Amino acid sequence: MSDTPRMQAALPAATPLQYSDVWRVGCELERELTRANERIKVLNQEINKALKRQEIMDKIIKSIYQEGQANQEVQVLINQHFWEVV
Repeated sequence: MSDTPRMQAALPAATPLQYSDVWRVGCELERELTRANERIKVLNQEINKALKRQEIMDKIIKSIYQEGQANQEVQVLINQHFWEVV
């Protein structure tokens, strides 16, 4: 499969004079778009992981507060575990 499907589809309509420059630029733009979309997927996955870590940390801190054991040292350790180690 081509990495430039839209340009492949446009090829039959191109005239010989338009072909080389338009083709080159169009293919590069399509490749850049593909790379950008792949990066967006990775960033969305990282955001989801961070949100999940935050949710877990919030539940742990809430549990500590409910038990009356809330202290700054425990919160610091939790933050280090979820944000610096992971």
